[in-house]
Amino acid sequence: MRVDSLDDLLDERDPTPVPGKDLNPYVSEFVVSWAREIPVRDQLAIRLHVSEEVSPERGRRAEESIRAAFEHEIGLAERRLRALFREGRVSLMVGLSALAVSLVGSQVIAASEGVGVLLREGLIVAGWVAMWKPIQIYLYDWWPIRREIRIYRRLAQAPVDLVTG
Repeated sequence: MRVDSLDDLLDERDPTPVPGKDLNPYVSEFVVSWAREIPVRDQLAIRLHVSEEVSPERGRRAEESIRAAFEHEIGLAERRLRALFREGRVSLMVGLSALAVSLVGSQVIAASEGVGVLLREGLIVAGWVAMWKPIQIYLYDWWPIRREIRIYRRLAQAPVDLVTG
């Protein structure tokens, strides 16, 4: 990645001092989208071509900022994953309860003829529909967040190579 100054890497809206400063969202998105294209088995490295001369100390702080930014992203993604699983547990309890009620209700109506058959089948379908969200969460929704965490981990551990001039 090419930048004129190391300051271009950082988010101007973040008031904290450099080592804790957030990455510029455009820089972060560029690096993450690039990292998604690299196979998992390959080692990542972040190479920064900076137009200005950079002291070793400032280069080390920039590397710390990059690592800290991706470590922060790991924490955010892990919290999202925990929240999703918490939602999944609640949805599972609601879904199982609704399924149990609908199956019991359908058994009560089982002896009925005509409209009772339609109502019984409708209750069974409604019970299974109530299970849709927990099934979706536990089978599909968590994978993208885990993939994101893996990418952030790889980026947080990637060596940063600073090329000046």
